[in-house]
Amino acid sequence: MLALCLTILTIGFCTLVHRYLHWSRRGIKQYPFWKIWLNNIRDFITQPPLTDAMVRAREDFKNARYIGTYQNFKPRLCIEDPELIKHVFVKDFDYFVDHNVFLPYDGDTVWEKSLFNLKGDDWKQLRGFVSPTFTSSKIKLMFHTILECSAQVVASLKKSGKEIVEFDVKELFGRLTTDVFFGTHFGILCNSVEEQTNEFYTIGQKATNFLGFWLKVRFIVIQVFPIVARVFGLRIFDQNVTNFFRLLVKNNIKSRKSQQIARPDLIGIIMKSENNPDNIELTDEILTALVATFFGAGFDTVSSALMYTFYELSCNSVVQQKLLDEIDANKDNFTYQTVMEMQYLNMVVSETLRKWPVGFFLERQCVKPYRIPALKDDEVEVQLKVGDGIWVPLYALHRDPELFSDPDRFDPEISMERYGLSRAPPRDYFLPPREGPLESRGFPEATGSQMEKRKTLGVVWSLAKNLKQNHGTPKWYRFSSENGITS
Repeated sequence: MLALCLTILTIGFCTLVHRYLHWSRRGIKQYPFWKIWLNNIRDFITQPPLTDAMVRAREDFKNARYIGTYQNFKPRLCIEDPELIKHVFVKDFDYFVDHNVFLPYDGDTVWEKSLFNLKGDDWKQLRGFVSPTFTSSKIKLMFHTILECSAQVVASLKKSGKEIVEFDVKELFGRLTTDVFFGTHFGILCNSVEEQTNEFYTIGQKATNFLGFWLKVRFIVIQVFPIVARVFGLRIFDQNVTNFFRLLVKNNIKSRKSQQIARPDLIGIIMKSENNPDNIELTDEILTALVATFFGAGFDTVSSALMYTFYELSCNSVVQQKLLDEIDANKDNFTYQTVMEMQYLNMVVSETLRKWPVGFFLERQCVKPYRIPALKDDEVEVQLKVGDGIWVPLYALHRDPELFSDPDRFDPEISMERYGLSRAPPRDYFLPPREGPLESRGFPEATGSQMEKRKTLGVVWSLAKNLKQNHGTPKWYRFSSENGITS
């Protein structure tokens, strides 16, 4: 009996205490284990947004260059120093080429083959294979489709004949992003803005919806108890979503071959796979994972960026008028290049991504031993081992008043150092797509993010012309537990 009790106590100690002492045992600052557990229990019950925890940790460890944190039971070193960020993500990026594994993929072949989970040479080969999709010339060819989809939104809203139209901005931009994705990558005009039960939008919602209490419970089971998850057949993606994308790719390729259609998009690149120099074998699982990954990564980033941009425009009449003036000045010579060169439009979108970074954080996994020297009296040298995870809390950095004066104020003219403006922020802390440390190297997230930013620019140009300020729009807001805006 005593042995049983000791065994239970040992297991309990290892589960409840020992795992949350990883960083403190190495002399690195972290919350006390009891506070971590209290925070976990509170957050599980109240379901606050992730950004709350980021800001709280930033305030509690104000002058720390790095602190020890945990993703459930897994230790993650949180990096907040600009020089250290540059070292990890630029100068010493060879040490951090892989992503952290947030969820195991035992038995889930699609999740296993996604770009989020591939490692080393497998990731480099596949990422290099699809990179031509992101070139400026390819995006330029997609621009007409982006404008068509945006025009459908305007036409749909004008059908009511009302001077002011109220709508769910998250749903509307979600539908618009769905139309843009399938139009630019598959050549399919699905018009989900008009069709409320559109299959593409419905499947897209299932593919990107990671909200809800029971879904989070399922993720915890998959992450903490992978054997139990495997026994009960729990998967990351809904099988209906997986089957939908698998059939979509097959049928789209078959249709293009039979009709001899050539398009400079993702499917077009896949169809030329026999010419790839690395002889990458594109199995059904890889193709399905590629498309699902592209959709999942692009859907939320673009729709969220649009939502936040138009929210800020509706609250800032001066900014809105400056943007409209610039659009009117270029309306007779409207091209892709014109939009890319519109200074104030770029400033508006960049300031949105400063105030509302759609990724919230950056993360990486150490692939070979890495040393972080101690530079302060209260620091110790950190020896990262292979498999150790790091992350950067973008949202907390972008909202820190010591880094950005009045960070909650939306001010496009503060965000663009490239235009020589006097109130530019510390560049190493400002990390929207292709900015800061990410800009000086072929950074993994940067190319795709730039594509999403350019899509956002095109849509903003198309829709901003029809925007009028609504004085009923709330000025105070915060993230909900679903990471949307709530007043």
